[in-house]
Amino acid sequence: MFFAASVPSIAQTLVPGVLAPNLQVGKWVKGAPVAAFEPGHVYVVEFWATWCVPCKQSIPLLSKLAEQLGNQVTVIGVSVWEQDTANVKPYVKQMGDKMDYRVANDDQASPTAATGFMSKAWLDAASQDGIPTAFVVGKDGKLDYIGSPSVMVFGKVVEKVLNGSWDRAKAAETFIHDTKKALALKAYTKKRNAKDWAGALKATDDLAAVGNSEAALARQLKYGVYIRANDEANIKLHFGAISSDLSSVLDADFNAVTPENQEFVLKSLAHLRTLLEEQSNAAKLQRLRIDIKTGNAADFESYARTLVESDNGNADVLDGVAWRIVAPDQDGFGKIFAYAEMMKEDDRFRSPQLIALANKAINRAMNLTEHKNGSYLDTLAWVQFRSGDMTGAAKTEREASMRRDDPFQKKFYETVADWFAKR
Repeated sequence: MFFAASVPSIAQTLVPGVLAPNLQVGKWVKGAPVAAFEPGHVYVVEFWATWCVPCKQSIPLLSKLAEQLGNQVTVIGVSVWEQDTANVKPYVKQMGDKMDYRVANDDQASPTAATGFMSKAWLDAASQDGIPTAFVVGKDGKLDYIGSPSVMVFGKVVEKVLNGSWDRAKAAETFIHDTKKALALKAYTKKRNAKDWAGALKATDDLAAVGNSEAALARQLKYGVYIRANDEANIKLHFGAISSDLSSVLDADFNAVTPENQEFVLKSLAHLRTLLEEQSNAAKLQRLRIDIKTGNAADFESYARTLVESDNGNADVLDGVAWRIVAPDQDGFGKIFAYAEMMKEDDRFRSPQLIALANKAINRAMNLTEHKNGSYLDTLAWVQFRSGDMTGAAKTEREASMRRDDPFQKKFYETVADWFAKR
């Protein structure tokens, strides 16, 4: 009733705004039993299992929430999908005060039945196939929220439900959208893994029907299907359809490479490379990515030099060229532990001549921005690192950290600086 016909049909009956199902549990393991949801009171019903690692991480968060809100909210943990419900009581006892709220087993037909009323009437009905999952039941007995209890905003959600400022309609809209997306992606993965190419393509169409923000991802996945299926005709057709979505095309290519289709993927990359000759600045940098991927060191160096000389007033292009020299095929921040592996990559892309070109490019970019751009400072630090100046690299990376506002980026840059200092 909630989804368009083009979206996969699902047995979803629970969304924010509908009445919560009955609280029909098997056995109460901890705390006073709750027979039914009382009007005027807010409940958090969280589903977990003894074998679930993420659940163990969310349990203390729920305990803290229960402590902070006191009698305003009743938190109930319901154990589901257990291979043996006899494991639940010892687990809860071991958790002690870390699990300081009511706990119950699902109403399974037998201790080893794995499923019961609660998992079916709540999780299945809401199209939820993972835990921990929490349901917030509002004062009128209707659902206000369905999702992870581990997200940073969960406490705020409960507070808004309590004070009446929670937008239930908006929550329903978001939940339905996210569920459509999750179901389409699940179907795509299943069909792709089974090499059911027609089914996988249908799933990408379903994903595209979810919304505009999913369309680019759907195009990327569809392209990946064509790559995996060695469908050369559709590869060429698809290039024209998504030439404006070059980053997604490249990511699909890189992710789709297997020993069986490597030659075909490299051929498709070569074809894509011809589309990048007269495109945007971002596309120019994407061409360098293709040269790295295909091992075309001579063209990489020639085109990199052309960009540095012809775009010497464009700081982003200059930074992009330098970054691709000092960190080939690594976009964004990446993972600090992956950087060590870059030392094993093709050194033709980090020859002394190219390192010198990267140094020239990034210093131009720095001068154009008066040395205020933290991202450019990060690139400069990597140029210094590749040049053997570990002390300078660490110092520059710490300066880059101070120029970033985002706490995660600050911490990441500090970690990189420490890594430089230890080299």
